[in-house]
Amino acid sequence: MTRIMSGGVDEAARRADGEAVRGALEQLEAYFAGERRDFDLPLAPSTTPRGEVLRAAIVSVGYGDTASYGEVARTIGSSPRALGQACRRNPFPIVIPCHRVTGGTGHYSAGEGLPTKNWLLNHERHWSMSDG
Repeated sequence: MTRIMSGGVDEAARRADGEAVRGALEQLEAYFAGERRDFDLPLAPSTTPRGEVLRAAIVSVGYGDTASYGEVARTIGSSPRALGQACRRNPFPIVIPCHRVTGGTGHYSAGEGLPTKNWLLNHERHWSMSDG
């Protein structure tokens, strides 16, 4: 499962040659190779405690699965709109897998929008099915 750390990310971690950046690159490469399903990165915290709850709810949707905004929101006693706003503001697409949260008309703010969301979901389904 993606680890969400409290506290800020220090300046050394932000450097392109920093350990945190190298770790993120390695984990993303493994994800795209079908070798990693969850991330263990020192992410900056959400700006509010409620944001942390929303982020954790998004992370709880499993690799290769999808859940509607309403389904995920109900698990934490929130509204689909609040969850949608958290997805829209998600600074860590893929790592915080908002592409797994689906809605009626379909939106996705990362990459090329819906084609990116669909590609990520198909990628995860492919590797989920290849497991057995």
